[in-house]
Amino acid sequence: MADDDGLLFDRLLKKAADRAAAQDPAKYKLKVQAVLDQLMPMQRILALDPHKRIALLTPGRNGKTFTVRARLFMRAMTQKDSLSVYIGLTRIKAEQEIWNGPSGFLTLCDKLGLKEPEVKFDRQKLLFTIPHMGSTVMCGGADDMKAVETYRGGPGYDEVWIDEAKSHPKELLKALMVDVLVPRINARYGVLGLCGTPGSVLDSMFYDITRMGSDQSIPYGEENPIEDLVWSMHRWSLAQNTSPIPGTSKSLWELALQEKKARGYNDQSPSWMREYLGLWAAELTDFCYRFQPYDNEGKEFNVWTPKEPTDENPWGLPSVVKLDDGGEARIHWQFAIGIDLGSVDPCAIEVFAFAKETRRIYHVHEWYRQTLDVDLLATKLVEAIKLVQRYADYPVAIVGDTAHMGATILEQVRTKTGHRVEPAVKADKFGFVALTNDDLVDGRLKILKNSALATQMASLQWDEKGKREIKTQRNDACDASIYARGAITRYINHSQPVADAVISPEQAHLERILGKRPAAVPGTAAAEPVYRPAGVYQPGS
Repeated sequence: MADDDGLLFDRLLKKAADRAAAQDPAKYKLKVQAVLDQLMPMQRILALDPHKRIALLTPGRNGKTFTVRARLFMRAMTQKDSLSVYIGLTRIKAEQEIWNGPSGFLTLCDKLGLKEPEVKFDRQKLLFTIPHMGSTVMCGGADDMKAVETYRGGPGYDEVWIDEAKSHPKELLKALMVDVLVPRINARYGVLGLCGTPGSVLDSMFYDITRMGSDQSIPYGEENPIEDLVWSMHRWSLAQNTSPIPGTSKSLWELALQEKKARGYNDQSPSWMREYLGLWAAELTDFCYRFQPYDNEGKEFNVWTPKEPTDENPWGLPSVVKLDDGGEARIHWQFAIGIDLGSVDPCAIEVFAFAKETRRIYHVHEWYRQTLDVDLLATKLVEAIKLVQRYADYPVAIVGDTAHMGATILEQVRTKTGHRVEPAVKADKFGFVALTNDDLVDGRLKILKNSALATQMASLQWDEKGKREIKTQRNDACDASIYARGAITRYINHSQPVADAVISPEQAHLERILGKRPAAVPGTAAAEPVYRPAGVYQPGS
């Protein structure tokens, strides 16, 4: 009996010693350092980034999940009672990437010699815990709203990383980030991280944050004025991955350069930019419209930011244009309106401004509604025309779709408002698309940011035969825009190059004060009022 008591006592002593060893801070400090030592320089910088909003854009196979795992592991090992989350595209993908795979917690703990009860793995719930710290890392997916809702509730999160952010559906990613995660991360003053590879569809929260020139992020290392709100941006290319591929003496970058030569890529080839340099690039041959919101330096290209609106200039349009001789000319804006109708499909009104002085076309106004209401359509058209009349007597063209019941609907609109809508020549649709694409490629067409038109132009694709848009994608705003574009052809010559950049009257005045521009001479275009009074239009005239 005494021997049995002695054996029990020895076992209890061993358990106590094991617990004490498990709680040895020095031991875990060494484990954390070992994790850091595995990282390449750019990975280590991200792993130690102290910002509250962190974004990473990188080609595939460049260690992003490996680095995210390091961050989550280090937080669990160093912060008591912490709760962190890894969100993959689906639960299965999360299990493959950060649970079982080479970049997974199981592999990492095995290499570090960490075994139960020092660490625990709940394989059913994908929970990784460090009992003596009381810390937990949850892993899961977000492939539908039901999965997104699972991240609600609880005490909040200390750190959350969303992987493959490009591949999450646009609206689902927005709901996950804005509605579900941010309030719970803020509750613990935690970290939100986004990482993924660049794609060809230039339209999502991830694109808006990670594109070159974004006003939502600042490259890591530059001064961040609002650290809690502005994203700390990390961009990796394969050129930074200098580690040799296992079993070879070559790096991924060396193989990438061989691939570039073999395929005849140049530095502007979309596949090369996305898959090797880690830059967003549209695969324009797949899309109906050659829409590029920003150029490679992050400057506005096919989008524009209106000036501050005024009563005389409600759409914030520029008012003067620079001339080759250094002078200025006042812009005389004209307007065209396109309308696309739908009873089940959405209705769209798109308004464009154009002028011979600039040879640019500005998207200035949009109304977009899911279902048809003839009275509301008539009201919105009248409102758009009243805004046009702040600049000009009347639109040069109002063009609409008369297919199906369109002619009857537009006749009702004419009866209600006195405004006649010309029928669109739908047989010329592909010609209008080609004209629009020429405008986009030349930087002539400027679309309002975050409009339905911008969204559709960024994502609308041809079907497999390349002759029709994919039926499941909305094209209503685009159709309304090309109807207006076709009408504009009659009023402006686009064979000439686009004029120099336009400037606002305020900017011109400032340049004169600074001595960069001669003073305006009374009676010249630069000295005239920018906008003439709106003309009076009698409906039906």
